[in-house]
Amino acid sequence: MAHAGKDTAGAHLIDNHGYTRYGCADPVKEHAYLLDVRVNGSISLSMLLEILDYDWDRAAPSWDAGMRKRSKPATP
Repeated sequence: MAHAGKDTAGAHLIDNHGYTRYGCADPVKEHAYLLDVRVNGSISLSMLLEILDYDWDRAAPSWDAGMRKRSKPATP
């Protein structure tokens, strides 16, 4: 549901009614960071996040590309 106002509604609840933001992917991100998996065998997720000031949105494309490259089956 793109552009449905979910972030705006969430911000209103946080700012005006004392709610706390919780992202469903937050625990997954935390565990991925703790595992410190290598992307393309050369850079770890924690290193990538440090370079990108811990911005998961900027890290995701690099991480996804690295994981896709790692998971490709070997061709005979």
